[in-house]
Amino acid sequence: MAITKDLAFAPIRTLGKKLRAGEFTSLELTKFFLHRLDNIRTVDSDEPFKHVPSIFLRGLSNLQLEFDVRQRDRYFPNASVY
Repeated sequence: MAITKDLAFAPIRTLGKKLRAGEFTSLELTKFFLHRLDNIRTVDSDEPFKHVPSIFLRGLSNLQLEFDVRQRDRYFPNASVY
């Protein structure tokens, strides 16, 4: 089954529920999200990816991203966010 665009911003629990229900495979879900990343890059090509050390979790202290618009169509045509 094809994954629809509205799942791009769905909560993790929703994705897990649909995955367990067999609505799509983990491979389909992975390819869906990887396809969305093809036009994202760091602003600084020499980004050092400095992180904040922690015992439990390491997080980046700063990450500036930019991306190209793949298409000009509205992502959610009937949404009120435009």
